Amino acid sequence: MMDWTPQSWRHQRIRQIPEYPNQEELQGVVSRLKTYPPIVQPRESQQLSRRLREVCEGKAFLLHGGDCAESLDRFSQSVLQANMRVLLPMATMLACAMNKPVLKIGRYAGQCAKPRSQESEIRNEISLPSYRGDLINGFEFDPLARTPDPKRMEKGYFFSAATWNILKSLTHGTEFYTSHEALLLPYEEALTHQDSSTPNAWFDGSAHFLWVGERTRQLDSAHIEFLRGISNPIGMKFSSEITGDELCQLIETLNPQNQKGRLTLIARFGHDKIAESLPSLIQAVKHSGYHVIWCCDPMHGNTQTTPRGYKTRFFQDILSEVQQFFSIHQHAGTYAGGVHVEMTGSPVIECLGGDQAITEEELGEGFYETLCDPRLNANQARELARRLILQTGHPIKPPW
Repeated sequence: MMDWTPQSWRHQRIRQIPEYPNQEELQGVVSRLKTYPPIVQPRESQQLSRRLREVCEGKAFLLHGGDCAESLDRFSQSVLQANMRVLLPMATMLACAMNKPVLKIGRYAGQCAKPRSQESEIRNEISLPSYRGDLINGFEFDPLARTPDPKRMEKGYFFSAATWNILKSLTHGTEFYTSHEALLLPYEEALTHQDSSTPNAWFDGSAHFLWVGERTRQLDSAHIEFLRGISNPIGMKFSSEITGDELCQLIETLNPQNQKGRLTLIARFGHDKIAESLPSLIQAVKHSGYHVIWCCDPMHGNTQTTPRGYKTRFFQDILSEVQQFFSIHQHAGTYAGGVHVEMTGSPVIECLGGDQAITEEELGEGFYETLCDPRLNANQARELARRLILQTGHPIKPPW
């Protein structure tokens, strides 16, 4: 294996990173970003690593949640306040019921780049590049907006810094950490610096916690190469497409020293596939003696498209995957350490079902706001937490 540097990912297979028409402008933006201070500090990421070690040891639980894709043009303190009014009480509810600390990581202050299954989008026989998140291109369906623009990285940096500044105020008195998918590697590379207080440690200052997605987690991928070298705690999403051998090879690559809390495995199967696929993967990791955190993403394997073209998810499918995840780990004698959900504090109508009994006919009635994938609204997120508590056998205490 080659020596790692913040640039060594460029020698591996690159997926899901756009071609910028103006390379000179791209280099100029990246060069400026390299001179900017980190959005988060290395000591904060190190503190998160210590907290994740407690999760790995079964002494704490991880609640990882937030937006699917943040909008650089909808920056609002009131929106962040609404999100925190849901996420923080969910953590308190779980902590009281489980009688253990709940670690809170948000998909905020940088979740602005998205992988896509299709390179292009077609509307009315017009084909344009797919929307890849505000860090890369625009949501509007026109040629100029959909052209990758490197200036968006700089705008994203200032957006993320401002968001983190507000979040620190909103979460004063409680530990809270930021995260996003490390997708746009030129941006991540530019914000990665060596920590003078820690020998041979490089920290990505864009967020406390970074993860690699299902579409970019291949052994030969540039994204795995980048993540293996940073000292931030990291995550890896995976689905039923992975084999036990491949999973173990990736764990060995990303966490060769087998550090507790270094690596979180984020399982995203779908309610109809998890029972068949997860048990053998757990046994492969358990047999190899790797220290990992097992976290359930019940969102991404349960996405459907309605006849009217809306992407949605059924609450019952989301709940079913979470319930199966915990049951499988209980049977295997391993610790189900966390959940990873896309959610919002806004009264959106994007996911169907739940106590509100949201129907398909209600989609698109002015409350479908996501830039990419459907999110649980505030009521659905709270309901998921309550049902999770019942699943784990803990009593629900007032006022929930």
